[in-house]
Amino acid sequence: MIDVLLRGLGRVSLVAEPLRRLLAGRRPVRTSVDSAGGEDKTGLILAVDRTPGLLHDDAGIRYADFDSFAHSFWRAQELSLLRARRTMFAAPSLDFGCGDGAFAAALGIPVTIGADSDPEARGVAEARGTYSRVVGSTAGRLDLADGAVSSAFANSVLEHVDGLPAVLRDLHRVLADHAPLVITVPTDQYTVHLSRYFGPGEAARINAESAHRTLWTPTRWRAELESAGFDVVEMVEYQPPRFTYLYRMSRLLGRRGLGLLIPGLATSVWRRYRETLVAMVRRSIAGTPGGANVLIVSRARPTVSSA
Repeated sequence: MIDVLLRGLGRVSLVAEPLRRLLAGRRPVRTSVDSAGGEDKTGLILAVDRTPGLLHDDAGIRYADFDSFAHSFWRAQELSLLRARRTMFAAPSLDFGCGDGAFAAALGIPVTIGADSDPEARGVAEARGTYSRVVGSTAGRLDLADGAVSSAFANSVLEHVDGLPAVLRDLHRVLADHAPLVITVPTDQYTVHLSRYFGPGEAARINAESAHRTLWTPTRWRAELESAGFDVVEMVEYQPPRFTYLYRMSRLLGRRGLGLLIPGLATSVWRRYRETLVAMVRRSIAGTPGGANVLIVSRARPTVSSA
């Protein structure tokens, strides 16, 4: 019965979508997709002088204050999952698809290199000073030498990439033997969750808006990583359906939504529901079969010389 009610509310919320977009457009930030090139711009949401402060950092849950209430809710899962595996990130470490560098800054783990194909993103990341070095790519290859990196992570990035098998092979190229690659990506279940609560048409629109090019199953991700030269050592599916629902509904809050009309709205919601939101993040990252996201830890197999 509760799920039926949530589905109804989810579809009713679509009436407010034009207003949300109008309000978001009044903020001096990039939209989620660049209209000219189609590149995902969801990472470019903060000014250089705005590093997300921490709202909660206790008992394994790290929750940062991004401009979007929904973004903070989603990212809390990834911040917590990656922080729990911070001992894996030996230097020199790589943040692949670093965007504006705000996520790495909130993560609070020293990261040596930021990499992004978008020159605007690189410019913001360099100005933020999160990394010792920021690099791009040439002819589809990272501007890094073979085996130059001792660890890497890619947070909600690879689902936006064209030619993903080649990109995974290039990540293997720059990683030292046995070096870990930790990724988080939405799976095919993200579309299933969105369709359940907001309808298939809205799910398709959201995926297009977010520039989701690859939403593979966890099984497909394992196969593709192994084909690229990695051994998968850990997989954690997370983000149950109702988490996805609340994430999408909370798009109406924050400084890019109704917070423009009602100052302090997001802060009030956070203060009232903090324990509930943190508990939802904790339950999600504990593991959810059929979750909308998956964390995968893999290690680069040594390259066999042809000599």
